[in-house]
Amino acid sequence: MVNARKVGTYIRPSTERQDDQYQRDSNTRYIDEHGLPPGMLKQYVDIESGSNDEREQFNALLNAIRNDEFDHVIVWEISRMSRRGATLQEFFDACEEHGVTIHITDGAVEKVKPDGTGRFIADIVGMVYQQERRQLIRRVKAGVKRAKDQGKWVGNVPAGFRHNGDGY
Repeated sequence: MVNARKVGTYIRPSTERQDDQYQRDSNTRYIDEHGLPPGMLKQYVDIESGSNDEREQFNALLNAIRNDEFDHVIVWEISRMSRRGATLQEFFDACEEHGVTIHITDGAVEKVKPDGTGRFIADIVGMVYQQERRQLIRRVKAGVKRAKDQGKWVGNVPAGFRHNGDGY
């Protein structure tokens, strides 16, 4: 059993269309396996891109950590916290400074402890997610450019036009 005053959990699907049930199920299994009573838990949920640092619930969790409200934070995967390296570093640093252990239920690292255990690998994993985001942005831009160069519509089709198989 995790010894704690209070435990924060964080869930973040990137869009409304994404199902976050797998994150919820993974966190619930972890909570059940460690015998955490529901009264100890506070859940934070954002539905936004991990590249946006202005997520309301993420910032509320970060403030709660800085106010020493949690001993533990449970998250499905490091990328759920952020896809920006500086933001991940800020989060890890706050947890380290305030004695918070991060529990990752489905990732390359299981725990990041305040003494630094697991931090090195978590930092590397965070950098991989950040690079993955950069590559995705480059691929999308390249695809849009290629489509424009081929004379294709990019974005929504203007009113009055429809696709006939060969074009608009």
